[in-house]
Amino acid sequence: MISLDKKLTLGTVQFGMNYGLIKNNLYKSKKKITKILSYAKRRRIEYLDTATAYGLSETNIGNFHKNKNKEFKIITKLKNLSKVKKKNLENEIFSSVIESLTLLQKSKIDILLVHHYKDLIIHEKKMIKYLSKLRNIGLVNEIGVSVYSPKEAIRCLKIKIIKHIQIPFNLLDQRWLKHSFNKKLKIRPDVKIHARSIFLQGLLLNKKNYWPKWFKNKDKVIKNIDFLIKKLKKSNKIDLCLSYVKSFNWINFIVVGINNIEQLKKVLLMYNKKSLNNYQRSFVVSKMRNIASNRILLPYKWKEN
Repeated sequence: MISLDKKLTLGTVQFGMNYGLIKNNLYKSKKKITKILSYAKRRRIEYLDTATAYGLSETNIGNFHKNKNKEFKIITKLKNLSKVKKKNLENEIFSSVIESLTLLQKSKIDILLVHHYKDLIIHEKKMIKYLSKLRNIGLVNEIGVSVYSPKEAIRCLKIKIIKHIQIPFNLLDQRWLKHSFNKKLKIRPDVKIHARSIFLQGLLLNKKNYWPKWFKNKDKVIKNIDFLIKKLKKSNKIDLCLSYVKSFNWINFIVVGINNIEQLKKVLLMYNKKSLNNYQRSFVVSKMRNIASNRILLPYKWKEN
């Protein structure tokens, strides 16, 4: 049973497509997805994180809602709107939301995120107007945005309608520890932060051969993680990664993706273990300092030459 104030959110991109290090075609098995979602429901996981761009994810979640008559709270994301003309923007936003609601078998989206930060910047005033309209007519409860960098997050903190910001965050990613981000975040106590990529698409849990060949510090990362597990008396890599992320009081949601029910059980087992204390967290920060490049922190850059 989940007993922490931080909301463990089940990421569902694997419910819609092959994603991450392991390609096991989970999205093709309604039986396995139903088993995972039923177990998540029994363990009182409230939220699922999905998106229009996640292939069959919304469809598979909707099938569960329909067949089991049990609903999760939903965080979903708008489709890419960067190339949409201003005159068509309202229709594209509304059609994206209606399509998600239909697929998810829901009457309201609990948290709607703008999936692409640049969409919000390109269409800012119009988008705020249309998103507010969606909220006012009851199709959406709260509005947020998904970002990749502290600079993008700081820019979004200036927009009042934004109540949720989803960020990539893990023990290797220290960009978010800078004073500039935390200072701006304190001005917006109404904003909830969602941490995704806490295992860096599984890299932080896996052996050397899974890491990109171009990343020169992979041996150092693996060695340091093994050292930290022993030093801090953590059960395993999952425990270390989770306890680190949980130790930050400004993180409100933790998004975890899984490939099978066994992984979910392992995550839940580790999730209720103690967070790191301030001293332990500082020790992790110092041990992992200046190891990561921006390229390794942003998976969409891994395949670039």
